[in-house]
Amino acid sequence: MTSAAGIPDHLRTKGKTVRNARKTLRMMAVMFAAAIGLAACTTANSGGGNDVFPKQGKPITMIIPFAPGGLTDVSARVLTPALGKELGTSIEVINQPGASSQVGMTALSQAKPDGYTFGYTLLPTTPNAYLDPQRKAAFKRENFKGFANYFSTPIVAVVNANSDLKSVNDLVTKAKANSAKLAVGTGALGGPADMARVLLENSAGISFANVQFDGGGPTAVALLGGHIEVAFSSVPEIQQYVKSGQMRALGVMAKEPVSLLPDVKTFAEQGFDLEMASVGILSVPAGTPDAIVTRLSEATKVAMQDQAVIAKAAELGFLLNYMTPQEVDAAWTKSDEQVAQILKGSGE
Repeated sequence: MTSAAGIPDHLRTKGKTVRNARKTLRMMAVMFAAAIGLAACTTANSGGGNDVFPKQGKPITMIIPFAPGGLTDVSARVLTPALGKELGTSIEVINQPGASSQVGMTALSQAKPDGYTFGYTLLPTTPNAYLDPQRKAAFKRENFKGFANYFSTPIVAVVNANSDLKSVNDLVTKAKANSAKLAVGTGALGGPADMARVLLENSAGISFANVQFDGGGPTAVALLGGHIEVAFSSVPEIQQYVKSGQMRALGVMAKEPVSLLPDVKTFAEQGFDLEMASVGILSVPAGTPDAIVTRLSEATKVAMQDQAVIAKAAELGFLLNYMTPQEVDAAWTKSDEQVAQILKGSGE
């Protein structure tokens, strides 16, 4: 059949079908373009797809497994304002001391793995807790995922300014003459200060009367009050007292002298080739999504470049030392090996 316009019906039907198909394709192209545009906007606004963390207005908690006043507490309060700004939320610092850091670390290991709780898993403090069977820790290395390192600082042996001890050799000589009687304070069982004590005991063949505290702050107070004769502490915890003349540093467990205590000799310079430092690993509970771990790691790196953080760290005496999650893992493995060796050497 032929239409009034002289076009055969079968050709007229075919033309209509083609036009409908073209219309459908145009609509699909518009919808596809719109979808691409929306995806691009979402990515741009989320900083690379991290829009789900952290949620706007939802605070993050940082657990400090030690009492206020020590290195971990002070350093955390230096970092968290800049870190919170980078993440776009507030960070609440909570001290949970007890059992030489095990209370706080247990809480961290059991927290919900959603990125909204993180905390310190210091080296060698954390490995000591789960490698020493006598401590019966409720967590293992596998319960944490380290996302960055924040600081490192060597350990220093200090005495009250009125002490008759002037050097590490003086300390060793007095300890040999008073076996297991010389009262030495450290911040936490198995922490870097405590491990420094054990290293010296093993190396020199001596034994101290060890007094444990929940952090470097209480240790410093005990030394100033005359309740202990010697303390092993990190540089930030004692440098103000050394500079003010209230304490005297006997030696620092580092390869080279510390810039904030330039007149203090290393243990190696005094005949004891020993090194020990507190390494400030930041971790989340195991099971935290990799995307959130990466977000926290990158945000920490940026926060550590904040001028206020850099200035305060220099003032307080702790060395900023960022590590990626992969570098943290390697450092953790090395610390595991060192702690295992120290525990074996001390018979613990």
